Amino acid sequence: MVRKSCQETQRVSPIAPGGSRFLREDGKYIQGVILISRTILTVGSGVYATPEDTRFLIFKATGAGAGAGGITLVVPGIAVTGGGASGEYAELTVNSPEAQYNWVVGAGSAGGIGGGAGAGGDTTVDDSTGQILKAQGGRGGPGAAAPAVADGAVLGAANYPPGAGYDFATGTRQGESGFILGGLAFGISGRGGHSFYGSGGDPVILGNGLNGAVPGGGGGGAVANPGPAVLNGGNGGDGMLIVEAYA
Repeated sequence: MVRKSCQETQRVSPIAPGGSRFLREDGKYIQGVILISRTILTVGSGVYATPEDTRFLIFKATGAGAGAGGITLVVPGIAVTGGGASGEYAELTVNSPEAQYNWVVGAGSAGGIGGGAGAGGDTTVDDSTGQILKAQGGRGGPGAAAPAVADGAVLGAANYPPGAGYDFATGTRQGESGFILGGLAFGISGRGGHSFYGSGGDPVILGNGLNGAVPGGGGGGAVANPGPAVLNGGNGGDGMLIVEAYA
């Protein structure tokens, strides 16, 4: 599936010539730091041009969520999968910004088709010296190929720790576990990991997994009850990059 990148830029406040002042309704200028533009970037890559009069930038990056694992069950029984991990959120302030920055926003990975899922894509920002910010994509959830032989939890995808050197970073959030209660012939899948902005795919009690929300939610797991069945995990949500310019 081909995704097109989208860029949305909002000019927030009028700037007085030669300084970081904004215009009040009474026509007087007030000295201070103000937000002059907010740019929202979705899946793809490109070049961000720093607006005129910018004193500093804040980059707010969300990595893409990962899909949950699917199920291939060729015999009767119950099988479930846990959720995919969310994308990381990371924030960085850049003082004395350069004229432009290269950016990449990662795509969410597809849920596993009868098996394990791949990782979500990273969201990154580079200046003239190299990479200055990376919000990691989540780990994909494992698949299931055999019926459960005992009650208990079925683990989702593991997390990554927070990245270092940023103003703030969450790390990725692991997919929640699914559960099986064999005595009740009941299973429930694991919810996808929640990102800073996007929720993970909700649990199900039967069928394919549900997709994670954009940006960065992990896909939800699947449930086969009873097999045989071939089921897909939910997809991970795409990443996102917000760039705020202040004068």
